[in-house]
Amino acid sequence: MHLPAYLLSAALCLSTGSSMVAAQSSNTTADFVNKQAINSLRLLLANTLPNGAIKASPSTANPDYAYHWVRDAATVMNSVEVSQDTYKLFWTWAAFETKLQSTQNPSSPDFTIGEPKFNLDGSAFTRDWGRPQNDGPSIRVLTLVRFAQKYLEQGGSIDEVKRQLYRSEFPATSVIKQDLEYITRVWDKPSVELWEEVRGDHYHTRMVQAAALFAGARFARQMNDPGAADWYVKKGQEVYNSITRSFWNSQYIPASINVVYGPSAKKSFLDSSVVLASLQVREAFALAQPNVGGATIHAFDGPEVLLTALETAARFKQLYAINIRDDLAPGIGRYTEDVYDGVTTNGAGNAWFLATLGYAELTYAVAAKWCSAGAVSSGSSDLLDKAVSWIQQDGFMGRRPSSTTAGSSQLSCAKNADQFKSLIGKLTYAADKYIARVQTHVPQRDEGYGKGIGSMSEQFNRDSGFMQGAVELTWSHASFLTMNRARKAALDACSRVCA
Repeated sequence: MHLPAYLLSAALCLSTGSSMVAAQSSNTTADFVNKQAINSLRLLLANTLPNGAIKASPSTANPDYAYHWVRDAATVMNSVEVSQDTYKLFWTWAAFETKLQSTQNPSSPDFTIGEPKFNLDGSAFTRDWGRPQNDGPSIRVLTLVRFAQKYLEQGGSIDEVKRQLYRSEFPATSVIKQDLEYITRVWDKPSVELWEEVRGDHYHTRMVQAAALFAGARFARQMNDPGAADWYVKKGQEVYNSITRSFWNSQYIPASINVVYGPSAKKSFLDSSVVLASLQVREAFALAQPNVGGATIHAFDGPEVLLTALETAARFKQLYAINIRDDLAPGIGRYTEDVYDGVTTNGAGNAWFLATLGYAELTYAVAAKWCSAGAVSSGSSDLLDKAVSWIQQDGFMGRRPSSTTAGSSQLSCAKNADQFKSLIGKLTYAADKYIARVQTHVPQRDEGYGKGIGSMSEQFNRDSGFMQGAVELTWSHASFLTMNRARKAALDACSRVCA
């Protein structure tokens, strides 16, 4: 697929960072990011169809991923910049999603909107599957609200938004409001998580549900629907409170609780989906926060998420043969007990591009926030001391700490600028090394179908490092684009830190 000129300009905008790129990041890293951003957008767009469907992957066998997943599609569209060049892409996708909401499927009648996947023509997928999956409608809300707000900020028609995306009428008939009403009704019901293996209550699902309700409430007020907005805030707070009550085990955030069924090998529930959840909600929570009461379990730079991410990285560092190299950050998989190898569920799990890129995005995002504040800005606590001390000891490179320094969470430009800048350096160094890890496994020459320049499949093998599983996974490419967005923010904010 040749990238159209109007989208090529968008890709170039995505790839170029601030003037500090060369100064703060190696030329090799910067060059790779610039080229890969263009390749990832090109390969992502190749998986979008004229009817609005988005293929999870072109793979039709071993594995067969040539379907439209609600979660994957919304995640992918969230990685696309909103501009006049991409309006048609968003409107076409939104219209397709609206049709899916009323398509009868095996999850009907109670969980019709929670059906996870559809055939590419929009018809129901009727074979056995893990259903319902209630994260998809929530991520769809987050992406559609983001699009609508940016479209309106850019001078778009509010009448068009009301016609296609949000109308106040009840019962709901518009795509955003239908999803919001569905979330309020089912949020406390067991469902299947993003990996499509475990039925129970999930941190990732609850997080995107809470964020969707708060973002949706803010948008409902903008659409002159105050009664609905109040209801969404009320239900959003209930969801958020359930997270603070249940998803911390004193060491890390377990990905799932109240498990009904799942892989017998999965015992720890230490899972990279926690990092992905914190990233997917960070923009929404920044604009429309719940009444947190001092809680930080939702925050991507809070101690609970950071300690979970650091523990996960340390375990993967020891688990995969490819992670023996100390000059690269570790390849990150879904969870350490994983047995899905991209084709079968009786093998050994591997590193995933979207998880590894999620770690790069996380470390850049934390650096950007703390640089902007000129301080570790997620509070002060023993837990945060532990997390910051671990980061200072190269925790995001997969290393375990030898000690915890009391008061390390109080670092700032005002009090101890050199130590604070050193901490930021640890974050941005690790972020660059996660990019270098991905670069090691991405083809730099054309090696055939699914292995062309810039290709990213679902996984890269834990022993050999070669790509495997679904080819050109659309979510892998989307992860690169959102990572690059966070990278540019970090380069900009940290170029001026403590100046």
